[in-house]
Amino acid sequence: MQLEAQGYNIIVNHINLTNNKLPAGNFTLKPVIQRKVGRLDNQENGYAIELSVTIENTEETAFPLNLDASITGIFLFNQGTEEERIEYLNYEGVRIVFPYLRTLVANVTASSLMPSVMLPLISPSDFKQDNVMQMKKPA
Repeated sequence: MQLEAQGYNIIVNHINLTNNKLPAGNFTLKPVIQRKVGRLDNQENGYAIELSVTIENTEETAFPLNLDASITGIFLFNQGTEEERIEYLNYEGVRIVFPYLRTLVANVTASSLMPSVMLPLISPSDFKQDNVMQMKKPA
């Protein structure tokens, strides 16, 4: 049996953007993306996946802005075990919700009269066991 969600909703939790007013230059984008998955308390068949991204200007990695954004996908299932549903969200949920987060970040940064920040494409397998994915240094 192939598990499918009965339906889903996307909710923007928050987005915070700070312009660090750095002079023009070449910057390396090193976002930290986190995933949280779980069952909703108030719905028997409801589950959620929250994806969040943090981009910070640090001494090691200068970046012209600080950004923190979070988006949640609420999924309803009418079949499958809890384990199957969680596994679905860990993989298919990421594939469904991440494009919304990526678009949100790109649109908000572009609307802020800054160069648009386009998050790199990711795969659900990029997340470690602790549900955190940090971009590797470019080769």
